[in-house]
Amino acid sequence: MILAPYEERKAWIAATNGRIVRIGTGKRAHLGTGNDETLCGRLMVSGSQYIDESDVVDMALLPCHVCLTAARRENAKIHTAAEKGTNMSSTETDKKLTAREKKVAEVRDAIDRIPSVVAEGNEEALTNLRAEAVALIGQLRGEGVAAEKAKLRNDFDKAVDKAQKAADKAKKESEKAARSVVVTKETPDYTKIPGLVEARQKTAKNVFEGIKAQSKISDLALTIATEMLEQRVQVQDKHGDPDWDAKTKQNKQLTADTLADVLAEVQASGMDPDEAADLLRALDQSITNNRRNAAVLYVRSLDERPEEAARWARALAANPDAKPSEAVFAFTGMPQLTRAEEAKRKRALAAANANEGNDTSNGGDSGNEGGGSESTPRFFTNLKAIKEAADKAKDNVKNLKDDEARAKARAELRDLLDELAEIRGKI
Repeated sequence: MILAPYEERKAWIAATNGRIVRIGTGKRAHLGTGNDETLCGRLMVSGSQYIDESDVVDMALLPCHVCLTAARRENAKIHTAAEKGTNMSSTETDKKLTAREKKVAEVRDAIDRIPSVVAEGNEEALTNLRAEAVALIGQLRGEGVAAEKAKLRNDFDKAVDKAQKAADKAKKESEKAARSVVVTKETPDYTKIPGLVEARQKTAKNVFEGIKAQSKISDLALTIATEMLEQRVQVQDKHGDPDWDAKTKQNKQLTADTLADVLAEVQASGMDPDEAADLLRALDQSITNNRRNAAVLYVRSLDERPEEAARWARALAANPDAKPSEAVFAFTGMPQLTRAEEAKRKRALAAANANEGNDTSNGGDSGNEGGGSESTPRFFTNLKAIKEAADKAKDNVKNLKDDEARAKARAELRDLLDELAEIRGKI
């Protein structure tokens, strides 16, 4: 039967006339027999004292597990002797053992005390315990003693290792439990914090105002991109075609001069140059994002602007039966959809592919190809096809014989790079 520390102490004190000991100003309640040494091997240094149970409570002392283990062992011996109706004094018990057996028993007792010593973190007691065991093992004599010594040493080391692992595990569990206690401080419901819901709603309104402001910036960026395109097409390349994608030196100069005019406006306004540069970079990104939209809308407008369409004489001549917009799209290789229209088309295509992948009743592959337990996602199959097509296109560059074909190829490559960048951004 396992007794509580108080009951263990009480039983041992009653049977042995032992005392409770406090070593110095320590926080442990040790046990001693009046010989200035505790059961765990601690000496009564200056300031130590014998106390009773009420002092243990008043001083909030914790039990010394090593002392309790030793007391529990003696209590068990006394209890066994009582059941047999004999007087189990330590002297009489020792007479039944040989000197070698007594020393082995003492070593085994030391080994039994290892778990409580390690659990308590008492390095000094463990060192003393090891020294005690080593000394006792060294005193063993007789036949087969070498093997017995080796086993005792091995058992001692194993007990220390096992006790250390158990202590480390207990420490980790204790730290984990301590962390879990911190989690209980987490706010259970933010809506109960005064004013936080109102603050959230205010932030939402500000975000919405930002969306409207961003929409205005986007509209302005589209206007700027359209104006710049309308200016570029007035400059002709060496074939007399509108230089819509700014390949000529004059269009590059036009762009540089526009930037110089912007900087002059900034300087004249007294605006901070660094702040203006940051704002310009953000606006320039929005303008870049709208260049495709401006180009698509410009080409579509040619059907209603015959004078503007006349700039594209070679495109119209190359496609005499097509509408001006169709002729220019075919001639230049410009994208024919705005960014929003292209995104909508891709969403529709993705939805169609998803439906196809989910249709396993008609042999669908659920978005994978290759079969087996390690099937390849369709994405990588598509990517492989793009790489193979790129290798073939690279080999066929030499077949682009004239400037018109090369211009169309460059336009289509720009469109493809935009698509690939968008794909990468989603990964």
